[in-house]
Amino acid sequence: MPRLNDPDQAEDHFRRAVRGGDLTGATALLVCCDAESRPLAHLLVANCDLDASPSENADVLGMLLHAFKRESTPSLAGLALGLTRPGSEQVQHYDRSWFRACYRVCHQRGLVCHGVYVVTRGRARAIHIDDAA
Repeated sequence: MPRLNDPDQAEDHFRRAVRGGDLTGATALLVCCDAESRPLAHLLVANCDLDASPSENADVLGMLLHAFKRESTPSLAGLALGLTRPGSEQVQHYDRSWFRACYRVCHQRGLVCHGVYVVTRGRARAIHIDDAA
């Protein structure tokens, strides 16, 4: 079982999780993790709004987490987020918006953010704070 606090393992996990999926559509794959940074669940949001604000994306993540906590018993300790969308591998507004939303939700809920990744054919790329500026 991968530990998503390790960027190499996280990149590999997202490459495998999204393989065969539609890499050109706007999706967000939220991975809920335990205290050991191991995946507990994958929650997929398809047909994401490419122009949504960080607040709108944080609301989406909040709704997913509310449903996850209601239906599961494992202790949620952290999140990682994988993004697909049309366009190049370069960081775009869509990526920045989800990055800010994920870190905001983690901060508000006392969770560890294990990173946000842009997933393209054959590759998953971590978004760094400088990319989100």
